[in-house]
Amino acid sequence: MSDSSPLSPEDRPGDASEGSSDFLLGPKENPDGTPAKGTPAEKDYNEKKDKIAREAFLAVRSRTGADFVTYFTGTLCSVSQRVGHEGYLELARALGDDREVERVRSLTLLALSAA
Repeated sequence: MSDSSPLSPEDRPGDASEGSSDFLLGPKENPDGTPAKGTPAEKDYNEKKDKIAREAFLAVRSRTGADFVTYFTGTLCSVSQRVGHEGYLELARALGDDREVERVRSLTLLALSAA
């Protein structure tokens, strides 16, 4: 291809990326950044995701009351959650109510077991 191509070198079939598996086999990643199905990277990704979820499940299961709230807010909430402003307000109210903490803990265990 000539240098006047509107495609970047990475997108040009036959140029620098000719030998890449992207050109021959399709993309290695989904639009959300997760590995494409059936790739070795997908297997590795799933194994790591399972390990993280399992460790978090065991950590949540071993904590109750204030210890759970501290772990939940310091660890699980250290990663941005897509719950919106109202969701955060509801979660904050629940974590501040001793009767609701066990409900949040149970739902967290359920979510982690589904991960």
